[in-house]
Amino acid sequence: MSGWIKIHRKIMNSDWYFKEKFTKTQAWIDLLLQAEVKPKTIYIRGQRVDLQRGQISTSIRELAARWKWSPNTVRKFLADTLADTAIDTRTDTLNTIITICNFDKYQTNQNNDDTLTDTRTDTDIDTRNEKKIEKEKESSPHTPYKEKDKEKEKGLEEEKKFNTHTIPRAHTREESFYNELLSAQIYIEQMAMRYHTTTEYVTNALHEFRQENELKDTPHHSLRDYKSHFHDWLRYQIEKQNKNNGNNNRPNSDFASGREQRARETAAQIRQLLNAGRQ
Repeated sequence: MSGWIKIHRKIMNSDWYFKEKFTKTQAWIDLLLQAEVKPKTIYIRGQRVDLQRGQISTSIRELAARWKWSPNTVRKFLADTLADTAIDTRTDTLNTIITICNFDKYQTNQNNDDTLTDTRTDTDIDTRNEKKIEKEKESSPHTPYKEKDKEKEKGLEEEKKFNTHTIPRAHTREESFYNELLSAQIYIEQMAMRYHTTTEYVTNALHEFRQENELKDTPHHSLRDYKSHFHDWLRYQIEKQNKNNGNNNRPNSDFASGREQRARETAAQIRQLLNAGRQ
């Protein structure tokens, strides 16, 4: 089954919408329904908060009451959704802002009052357009699409070279990613809950992750890319540590205890790469 359906936000006004405890699927749909469809400015305790399309201004306590969950259950759900890169979160003293990643895939810019007969499924339309483009590619004697594809590939190659040779700029970007995650307390707590450890462990792990990236000169093109890489790296480190500790399900809270060993391993890998480059 393909395609999608429209769900009007008036469904939240139904008597039965909040009658029972939410499932995870209902919670996800509820986030989509709450997200702003266009930029909006609100005021919280007299301070201005600017929301963009696909963002929600809320709090753990508010979501817990809304979904009839405990605060810890809400945190774990957000941590899992965050790890799946379906959302981003930002928390400050005023509120928590949740950003739905790829919101346009769930909500188009079409008028929400359109009738069903006036709007065919985007999936069918996109499929027909793709087939038409492919047919034009094959039949065109001047192959304009192929030339555009080559230009696009050339642009990507130039961008790749540019990113490779702009070390200072990349370093600044990496620092900003690191600082943003380090200052996001709710993110640190969510990672600690997800991996059954302490916030101190996650903070030390994030610091170690940054140092390893600097040594290996590993670039990240976005905060989402940085998060995804950190999740995979942290999972690997915990699995490795659990194996060394005799398959204990809870990682050692003193992440820094193995820092020297990991530094030696990383240095050995770098020496191997340098030696291979000289050869």
